[in-house]
Amino acid sequence: MPGYIDFLFLKSSGVPRTDAVQMQKVLYEYEHESEPRVMLRLTERPYPLEAFHDLVRTAGALKRAGLTRTQRHSLARSLRLGRFRSTMDVMLYWARQPRDEKGEEIRTAFGKWIERLQGGSSGQSGVQSGTRSSGQSSAQSGGQLVFPWREEKRGGQALWTTQLLDVLELMEWVEVSMTDAASNNGNLGAGNAS
Repeated sequence: MPGYIDFLFLKSSGVPRTDAVQMQKVLYEYEHESEPRVMLRLTERPYPLEAFHDLVRTAGALKRAGLTRTQRHSLARSLRLGRFRSTMDVMLYWARQPRDEKGEEIRTAFGKWIERLQGGSSGQSGVQSGTRSSGQSSAQSGGQLVFPWREEKRGGQALWTTQLLDVLELMEWVEVSMTDAASNNGNLGAGNAS
Protein backbone atom coordinates (compact mmCIF):
# COMPACT_ATOMS: atom_id res chain seq x y z
CA MET A 1 0.00 0.00 0.00
CA PRO A 2 1.48 3.36 -0.99
CA GLY A 3 2.23 5.97 1.63
CA TYR A 4 0.75 9.46 1.59
CA ILE A 5 2.12 12.79 2.74
CA ASP A 6 0.04 15.64 4.07
CA PHE A 7 1.51 18.91 5.30
CA LEU A 8 0.41 22.14 6.86
CA PHE A 9 2.88 24.96 7.49
CA LEU A 10 1.99 27.07 10.50
CA LYS A 11 4.03 30.22 10.99
CA SER A 12 2.62 31.08 14.39
CA SER A 13 2.43 29.31 17.70
CA GLY A 14 -0.84 31.11 18.44
CA VAL A 15 -2.87 28.95 16.04
CA PRO A 16 -5.82 27.40 17.86
CA ARG A 17 -5.58 23.67 18.33
CA THR A 18 -8.11 21.91 16.17
CA ASP A 19 -8.49 18.87 13.99
CA ALA A 20 -6.05 19.10 11.04
CA VAL A 21 -8.63 17.94 8.49
CA GLN A 22 -11.12 20.55 9.71
CA MET A 23 -8.40 23.24 9.68
CA GLN A 24 -7.49 22.41 6.09
CA LYS A 25 -11.15 22.53 5.08
CA VAL A 26 -11.53 25.99 6.64
CA LEU A 27 -8.26 27.25 5.15
CA TYR A 28 -8.46 25.76 1.68
CA GLU A 29 -12.08 25.11 0.61
CA TYR A 30 -14.57 27.75 -0.46
CA GLU A 31 -17.28 28.65 -2.93
CA HIS A 32 -16.41 31.74 -4.94
CA GLU A 33 -19.22 34.20 -5.62
CA SER A 34 -18.57 34.02 -9.37
CA GLU A 35 -19.37 30.29 -9.40
CA PRO A 36 -22.19 29.29 -7.07
CA ARG A 37 -22.42 25.56 -6.37
CA VAL A 38 -18.79 25.05 -7.41
CA MET A 39 -16.39 24.19 -4.61
CA LEU A 40 -12.78 25.34 -4.96
CA ARG A 41 -10.12 23.52 -2.98
CA LEU A 42 -6.74 25.25 -2.89
CA THR A 43 -4.86 22.00 -2.36
CA GLU A 44 -4.75 18.39 -3.49
CA ARG A 45 -3.38 17.06 -0.21
CA PRO A 46 -2.67 14.35 0.81
CA TYR A 47 -0.22 13.23 -1.88
CA PRO A 48 1.04 9.75 -2.69
CA LEU A 49 4.78 9.65 -2.04
CA GLU A 50 5.72 9.70 -5.75
CA ALA A 51 3.45 12.69 -6.39
CA PHE A 52 4.98 14.51 -3.42
CA HIS A 53 8.43 13.96 -4.93
CA ASP A 54 7.12 15.52 -8.17
CA LEU A 55 5.89 18.54 -6.20
CA VAL A 56 9.27 18.94 -4.52
CA ARG A 57 11.02 18.73 -7.90
CA THR A 58 8.63 21.33 -9.35
CA ALA A 59 9.12 23.63 -6.35
CA GLY A 60 12.89 23.26 -6.68
CA ALA A 61 12.84 23.94 -10.42
CA LEU A 62 10.81 27.12 -9.92
CA LYS A 63 13.02 28.18 -7.02
CA ARG A 64 16.17 27.53 -9.08
CA ALA A 65 14.65 29.54 -11.94
CA GLY A 66 14.28 32.50 -9.59
CA LEU A 67 10.54 32.75 -8.95
CA THR A 68 10.61 35.50 -6.34
CA ARG A 69 8.76 35.56 -3.03
CA THR A 70 6.67 38.51 -4.26
CA GLN A 71 5.68 36.57 -7.38
CA ARG A 72 4.82 33.49 -5.28
CA HIS A 73 2.61 35.53 -2.96
CA SER A 74 0.89 37.21 -5.92
CA LEU A 75 0.08 33.85 -7.53
CA ALA A 76 -1.15 32.46 -4.20
CA ARG A 77 -3.44 35.48 -3.61
CA SER A 78 -4.82 35.08 -7.11
CA LEU A 79 -6.22 31.63 -6.25
CA ARG A 80 -8.63 33.27 -3.79
CA LEU A 81 -10.04 35.43 -6.60
CA GLY A 82 -11.76 32.48 -8.23
CA ARG A 83 -10.97 29.90 -10.85
CA PHE A 84 -11.28 32.09 -13.93
CA ARG A 85 -9.28 35.02 -12.58
CA SER A 86 -6.49 32.84 -11.18
CA THR A 87 -6.23 30.85 -14.43
CA MET A 88 -5.84 34.09 -16.37
CA ASP A 89 -3.30 35.43 -13.85
CA VAL A 90 -1.17 32.26 -14.12
CA MET A 91 -1.34 32.28 -17.92
CA LEU A 92 -0.45 35.98 -18.00
CA TYR A 93 2.46 35.41 -15.61
CA TRP A 94 3.74 32.54 -17.75
CA ALA A 95 3.38 34.50 -21.03
CA ARG A 96 5.13 37.59 -19.61
CA GLN A 97 8.33 35.75 -18.74
CA PRO A 98 11.30 37.39 -20.43
CA ARG A 99 12.89 35.63 -23.38
CA ASP A 100 16.08 34.99 -21.45
CA GLU A 101 17.49 32.00 -19.57
CA LYS A 102 15.54 32.68 -16.35
CA GLY A 103 12.24 33.10 -18.19
CA GLU A 104 12.87 29.94 -20.19
CA GLU A 105 13.60 27.98 -16.99
CA ILE A 106 10.30 29.13 -15.47
CA ARG A 107 8.35 28.29 -18.66
CA THR A 108 10.03 24.87 -18.81
CA ALA A 109 9.27 24.10 -15.15
CA PHE A 110 5.59 25.04 -15.62
CA GLY A 111 5.46 23.07 -18.89
CA LYS A 112 6.83 19.89 -17.33
CA TRP A 113 4.44 20.26 -14.42
CA ILE A 114 1.44 20.65 -16.76
CA GLU A 115 2.58 17.59 -18.71
CA ARG A 116 2.69 15.52 -15.52
CA LEU A 117 -0.76 16.76 -14.51
CA GLN A 118 -2.11 15.71 -17.90
CA GLY A 119 -0.68 12.23 -17.42
CA GLY A 120 2.20 12.85 -19.82
CA SER A 121 5.55 11.12 -19.80
CA SER A 122 5.61 10.40 -16.08
CA GLY A 123 2.22 8.68 -16.21
CA GLN A 124 1.16 8.26 -12.60
CA SER A 125 2.75 11.41 -11.23
CA GLY A 126 0.49 13.79 -9.35
CA VAL A 127 -2.71 13.25 -7.46
CA GLN A 128 -5.30 12.38 -10.03
CA SER A 129 -8.95 13.19 -10.44
CA GLY A 130 -11.46 10.65 -9.31
CA THR A 131 -9.95 8.06 -7.03
CA ARG A 132 -6.53 9.23 -5.93
CA SER A 133 -4.98 5.79 -6.15
CA SER A 134 -6.21 5.12 -9.69
CA GLY A 135 -3.13 6.44 -11.51
CA GLN A 136 -5.37 8.02 -14.18
CA SER A 137 -4.89 11.52 -15.47
CA SER A 138 -7.68 14.08 -15.21
CA ALA A 139 -8.64 13.47 -18.82
CA GLN A 140 -8.65 9.68 -18.36
CA SER A 141 -10.95 9.84 -15.35
CA GLY A 142 -13.43 12.22 -16.98
CA GLY A 143 -12.18 15.34 -15.18
CA GLN A 144 -10.85 18.47 -16.81
CA LEU A 145 -7.51 20.23 -16.49
CA VAL A 146 -7.60 24.01 -16.82
CA PHE A 147 -4.20 24.80 -15.36
CA PRO A 148 -3.74 25.42 -12.48
CA TRP A 149 -7.11 23.82 -11.69
CA ARG A 150 -8.31 20.23 -12.09
CA GLU A 151 -11.89 19.05 -11.82
CA GLU A 152 -12.88 16.18 -9.58
CA LYS A 153 -16.34 14.81 -9.04
CA ARG A 154 -17.63 14.92 -5.46
CA GLY A 155 -21.15 13.61 -5.46
CA GLY A 156 -23.29 16.01 -7.48
CA GLN A 157 -21.10 19.04 -6.80
CA ALA A 158 -18.27 20.24 -9.01
CA LEU A 159 -14.96 20.35 -7.13
CA TRP A 160 -11.93 22.08 -8.60
CA THR A 161 -8.56 21.47 -6.94
CA THR A 162 -5.11 22.91 -7.53
CA GLN A 163 -1.54 21.99 -6.69
CA LEU A 164 -0.30 25.54 -7.24
CA LEU A 165 -0.59 26.65 -3.62
CA ASP A 166 1.08 23.42 -2.48
CA VAL A 167 4.05 24.08 -4.77
CA LEU A 168 4.25 27.74 -3.73
CA GLU A 169 4.19 26.77 -0.03
CA LEU A 170 6.85 24.11 -0.56
CA MET A 171 9.09 26.68 -2.26
CA GLU A 172 9.31 28.51 1.06
CA TRP A 173 10.82 25.42 2.70
CA VAL A 174 12.55 23.33 0.07
CA GLU A 175 16.27 23.44 -0.60
CA VAL A 176 17.43 23.04 -4.17
CA SER A 177 19.76 20.26 -2.97
CA MET A 178 16.68 18.41 -1.65
CA THR A 179 15.07 18.53 -5.09
CA ASP A 180 18.26 17.22 -6.67
CA ALA A 181 18.21 14.27 -4.25
CA ALA A 182 14.54 13.62 -5.07
CA SER A 183 15.38 13.65 -8.79
CA ASN A 184 18.39 11.38 -8.39
CA ASN A 185 17.15 8.59 -6.16
CA GLY A 186 13.73 9.40 -4.76
CA ASN A 187 15.22 10.40 -1.41
CA LEU A 188 14.34 13.88 -0.24
CA GLY A 189 17.64 14.10 1.60
CA ALA A 190 18.38 15.94 4.79
CA GLY A 191 19.15 19.55 5.36
CA ASN A 192 17.70 22.82 6.48
CA ALA A 193 14.93 24.36 4.45
CA SER A 194 15.55 27.81 3.03
